[in-house]
Amino acid sequence: MALLTNIQDTFKKALEKDCFELLINAYSQALSEKKYQSGWYENDFTEMLCCYINSDQASIDKEITAITERKLLVSLNNQTKGYADKLSRLDLVLFRIWSKNRYTCHMEAKRLKEKDSTLKRAYINEGMDRFISQKYPLGNMIGYLLEGNEQKNSRRY
Repeated sequence: MALLTNIQDTFKKALEKDCFELLINAYSQALSEKKYQSGWYENDFTEMLCCYINSDQASIDKEITAITERKLLVSLNNQTKGYADKLSRLDLVLFRIWSKNRYTCHMEAKRLKEKDSTLKRAYINEGMDRFISQKYPLGNMIGYLLEGNEQKNSRRY
């Protein structure tokens, strides 16, 4: 059993590495093709990156699929009418099925501007709290830097 757990942990780490590689490739392609607008909403950026990820041959080779706005249902117990409309949504989910198991990498995205404290609070209060509370079992934060310097923005968090 310990060997199986070690193998699964190794696979999860490799999946996460592959997911970041796909995300970075998508971002680089979007930058080079200038297919974005700085005034876009968070979901606009995420949809664009998802499209680039899924059209990347590497995602096909690695058998990884990306989806956006996936609802997070933890339990089927005691659901009442309208419950699905109130579920939390994951911004970007990359997944792979391996050895009859589905492995996912959740990504919570937030827009960032060096001189916009509202966006920074959203990044910290909404995004980071979801990981600290372990709402997302395997996941990462994405910051869409819309304005300012990368180092100056990261120092403030």
